[in-house]
Amino acid sequence: MKRSEFPLWEAVEVRWSDMDAMGHVNNARYFTYLECARIHLFETLELKLLQGDKHGVALVSVGCNFRKQVRYPAVLEIGTRVSQIGERSFHLEHAFFLQGEDIVMADAHSVVVCVNYAEEKAVPLPDALRARLEQLRGVPEESV
Repeated sequence: MKRSEFPLWEAVEVRWSDMDAMGHVNNARYFTYLECARIHLFETLELKLLQGDKHGVALVSVGCNFRKQVRYPAVLEIGTRVSQIGERSFHLEHAFFLQGEDIVMADAHSVVVCVNYAEEKAVPLPDALRARLEQLRGVPEESV
């Protein structure tokens, strides 16, 4: 994974309290960092997290691969790209880099579904959202 493969970026400062007894960032913190990146994506898409008619989005799957240890002090830059757009969901890929460096410290993936909360079911992605997601679709350099 390379920085150039990601169209959207969010910087997260590592806090002292993010470290565990082993002296590196605790694995659970990466999921909090991913939440920051997803919320930044939703803001970029001008996506309301819950609309008056009870439509919104929900995270249904997330996973992370830990490649290198991160220690305090550090700033992580999280690159995000849309990797797949389905009928009711979209897939995201993320890469964690130390600020100003090109080594991937961790990579992650997540799946977000468009939901009608009142009916408790997935619904089709609105066309306007689909169009905005297409603009953030990343293409790995190996496939170009």
